[in-house]
Amino acid sequence: MSVCLRDLPGRPDVLAALFCVYGLLAVLGIALLMPPFQAADELAQFERADQLSLGVLVATQTNDASSGGRIDRAIAEAGTIFDWLRFHPERKVARSMLESARSVRWSGQEEKSFPNTAIYPPFLYGPSAIGIATGRLLHWSIPDTLILARLISGLASVAVAACAIRYAGHAAPFLFTLLCLPMPLALFAATSQDGPMIALAAVGSAALLMSAKTGEEPSSRPCASAW
Repeated sequence: MSVCLRDLPGRPDVLAALFCVYGLLAVLGIALLMPPFQAADELAQFERADQLSLGVLVATQTNDASSGGRIDRAIAEAGTIFDWLRFHPERKVARSMLESARSVRWSGQEEKSFPNTAIYPPFLYGPSAIGIATGRLLHWSIPDTLILARLISGLASVAVAACAIRYAGHAAPFLFTLLCLPMPLALFAATSQDGPMIALAAVGSAALLMSAKTGEEPSSRPCASAW
């Protein structure tokens, strides 16, 4: 069955399907092409997700009076290789950097401070933690594990966001447009809580819109006559 462009605003199911295709392609491209740990606070986000993958839900106070916990020491080693790229768009990733990073494997745990992400609840790191636990189990390198965590988190975010569009009713075009912007898609494809959080915010918006649409008119409420 064909759908005309003018009919799309009234077809949330079609918009949701289109977003699935576009979102998955965008997440795949960004996850593979973005240099390691170059998304917003991705190194600290990855460390928090690694903590969760080790079964620790709540961060602890570290010896330097900060907050964090015990995570794999290889993460900081791999992150240091790409640290000089941050805030310098004129600098580019060299093949030697990627080869050096891919030689870094999971090694052992040490105490590490990551106070800017240690305060975040653990639940939205679940998809990333699954990817990290899988990469550790398969003895993958840190960058390859990072890509897997990005893809799993992105897949989960796109699926939840598509559900929000599907059930947003007349607001589906609005949610579709917002979720197709570069920033939401970039955060979907990062090891972070931000992607799932944006997707769940879209679900909350859709739920509120559905509630407002199906709610009773003020005149039909039992207490309306008293006013």
